[in-house]
Amino acid sequence: MRSSPSSGAYQSDVAECSRRVVDVVIGRFEPLVAHGLAGVLGAHVGVRVVARDVDHRQIAVFEPREWPCVAIVDEQVSRAVLPWRRLGGMELIVLADAPQRADGMRLLAAGASCVARNAALAEITAAVYLAANGGRLFVSARGERIERRYPAWGPVLTEREADVLRCFSAGCSYRDVADVLRISMSTVRTYAESLRQKFCVPRTRDLIGMPVPSDPYASEIL
Repeated sequence: MRSSPSSGAYQSDVAECSRRVVDVVIGRFEPLVAHGLAGVLGAHVGVRVVARDVDHRQIAVFEPREWPCVAIVDEQVSRAVLPWRRLGGMELIVLADAPQRADGMRLLAAGASCVARNAALAEITAAVYLAANGGRLFVSARGERIERRYPAWGPVLTEREADVLRCFSAGCSYRDVADVLRISMSTVRTYAESLRQKFCVPRTRDLIGMPVPSDPYASEIL
């Protein structure tokens, strides 16, 4: 089963990126996969492949010349790169063999996208455009699709709500949030309910991997 990107959201991402070119760095894959990725992405006028066959040590210290910049790596490389991904500021897409939902949620929580190798090629392109716009995407081998993007209506968050959202986005439990922010469990539940309402999601776990907007008044917790 192969999934396909939501046409409305996908076209919106493409339109947004049409105002600027998205630079893409391709990690070290077997030649056929690397060639296919470069060919598919290079066919898009809004995408520019700036490096290929880049190993994890190079990606960890890669300094983009232009923004946005997206790196596509395999599962092994992602384990080495994820702890360092924020140093270069690149968005990360992990191309994985038969990723399960738990794998996808783990990577979303870490701030990366994850796409199964057998997914439709359009999904890889969609992940690039979405990542370039600050979003994240998980596509499983069976076609399950989980997309995380900050809502277009841009819910206004208080400073504390932004702090709590960072924690939930990173996969923290209620107890983790309470410990990190030094607030009571009941206060965490109150913030969780407020965030669910603002983001129109039924469950707090639907906030895992949610991009947190740049907010000069929100403190950096994670």
